[in-house]
Amino acid sequence: MSNLLDYNWFVKNIIPLLKDKSLSVLLRNFKDGDFGDLNQIVVSSGISEGIVDFWTDGVISVELYDMVKDNPIFETKMFFTEERVNALPILKDFIKYFLPDFKFED
Repeated sequence: MSNLLDYNWFVKNIIPLLKDKSLSVLLRNFKDGDFGDLNQIVVSSGISEGIVDFWTDGVISVELYDMVKDNPIFETKMFFTEERVNALPILKDFIKYFLPDFKFED
């Protein structure tokens, strides 16, 4: 399974690149939510904001919002544990939105 599905890999490998682009990055952690504990990444450019949620039971959700036009770039997508591999394309889109030159290892 891809490293993109791992919160710690995402924080180690993607967050520094986002910060290098002068993007605002916020890491939040919440205990005992609907799907276990939540590790959340919030990225903001001032024009758009994206959120990736990594739940400890394996659920991943991704959303991206245009704050200028006040509408979603893509609606919140939630991937439950058994289908989390389906989160890969949307996570790649999320990363490409903020880091257009990022090269993925396949």
